[in-house]
Amino acid sequence: MKIKHTFRLAVMLAIVLHSVTSSAATKGEQMGVFTDLRDEKTAGEIQDLGLGWVRVMYHWTWLEQSQGKMVWFEFDHWMKRAKAKNLKVLIVAQGSPAWANGGHGPYDRQSGLNTPPLPPFYGQYSNYVSQLVRHGADAVEVWNEPNAAFWLPAPDPKTWATLVALSYDAVKAVNPAVPVISGGVCPLPDGALNPNSPENFLAAALEGVPAFARKFDGVGHHPYVFANDPAAKDPLTAPYQWNPILQTVAMQKVLARHGAGGKAFWFTEYGVPTGGPFGAVTAEQSGMIYQHYYEAFDRLAAQGIKLGPMFFWTLHDLAHYQKANAIEGWEGIYDLNGAPKASAGVIKARAAQPE
Repeated sequence: MKIKHTFRLAVMLAIVLHSVTSSAATKGEQMGVFTDLRDEKTAGEIQDLGLGWVRVMYHWTWLEQSQGKMVWFEFDHWMKRAKAKNLKVLIVAQGSPAWANGGHGPYDRQSGLNTPPLPPFYGQYSNYVSQLVRHGADAVEVWNEPNAAFWLPAPDPKTWATLVALSYDAVKAVNPAVPVISGGVCPLPDGALNPNSPENFLAAALEGVPAFARKFDGVGHHPYVFANDPAAKDPLTAPYQWNPILQTVAMQKVLARHGAGGKAFWFTEYGVPTGGPFGAVTAEQSGMIYQHYYEAFDRLAAQGIKLGPMFFWTLHDLAHYQKANAIEGWEGIYDLNGAPKASAGVIKARAAQPE
């Protein structure tokens, strides 16, 4: 009887231990990749890396080419693929259809994919963002790099902050638990003479729209360090006279001055090219760069800066960007033939670490 009792206790203990181990949080639950979900294979590759998130850009233009008629067929399929692999989805809400922006088409010189709506259509934009949540988005990011060329004809922090605030209210009316992220800013050079550097642009948005400080849950930032090493502590590393990792510290100080210092930073893009016009490392060196990214992020956290999910760009090298000699074409963790670079192994190892 004593042996049976001891055996029963051992089995129960094993079950409990297995449950605890299998449900333990990993760093991968707060890691993701910026890519699309046009095929089933992609979602499986993301899951196999141990990632919990995928960041997808889905332009308003694609959903509502005709005013009042939203077409969700493709979007819903993308969401279904993600959910089947237990992936959370951050949707980047960007662009405006011609009927809302003064007639700019999706691929003309002043692209509607990067042009904000005119003021009479701000309500329709925030409705588009809220509908993304109704259709399954786990978080939304209001615009991509609004301080750079993705906001045409020129960056406008006040208008952007207004759209973020309106979108925040619209999303919270649908689901208060869904995070609203301010658009990930491009790591442009610092300095008082550059109004569009991350900290200056963010300060202008907070000063121009006082309610903005209360109207987002996380701060989007793109701490790319092309041609530099993320481990570098000198902000004047050549050839670029700035360090986007240190820009996070400067941005946090701006937030603190406006009563928003406790908000988490979501690094919605980072990465390293292994070819292209500048900043390239070898496929083998890419692993070291990613390792240094994570060490730099850990240093920020140790300083008390709150970090949310972080997304690298991108899963595979992109042939159409390479053809145009654009640096984005060589930032995948797999090359055009599907072979993994050293960065893939570093990412997978990081994702498997306990939180």
